[in-house]
Amino acid sequence: MKRPLLTRSFLLGVVFSLFQKTDAGQTARPGAVEAPAKKRGGRIRCPECDWRPRASSRWFCAACPAPEGFFGVCDTEWNTFDTHGVCPGCGHAWRWTVCLHCSKWSLHEDWYVREDDDTGS
Repeated sequence: MKRPLLTRSFLLGVVFSLFQKTDAGQTARPGAVEAPAKKRGGRIRCPECDWRPRASSRWFCAACPAPEGFFGVCDTEWNTFDTHGVCPGCGHAWRWTVCLHCSKWSLHEDWYVREDDDTGS
């Protein structure tokens, strides 16, 4: 049996809000300066807005119909860049990552910038 559109929309909104959790001390302020996170010889930043996650930033493993197409739910909370996008709870390898600052989705690999590619010019 299909759920009413309003119920489905509400549930999708709840799931999406889980991906936007930030720590109490972490506020996403435009222009805020944060130390770059280092991983695999480069820095990590949102390809859409250049926001840089902190070690304390957290994502959740939950159903994500779009763009990921993942319907499993293990509710693990972790920093996705500590595991290169692989959920430590269920092992799902996330291809997409949502930005906790601008709420836009990008391919997980696009978050990694190699130092030699980041000339700053």
